[in-house]
Amino acid sequence: MASIYDAHPLSIDTTRAIGILPSTSPDNDDIIFCQLEVIKYSCTSYRALSYVWGDSSAQEVVLIDGVPITIRMNL
Repeated sequence: MASIYDAHPLSIDTTRAIGILPSTSPDNDDIIFCQLEVIKYSCTSYRALSYVWGDSSAQEVVLIDGVPITIRMNL
């Protein structure tokens, strides 16, 4: 199975960024939709987030470019 990363190859001066799309539900209780994109890497510092950190029993599904990805709730 192809990875979502295969559709977003990197070059030497780029990185991947996740954009969270606006909710379509009035109560914001729907699935979280995200968009993965490749951007030019230009910052000298950053903070990393991981979808595997935290309690492995507390999980949720988000859609990244339409692909369901299981993440841990602390993310």
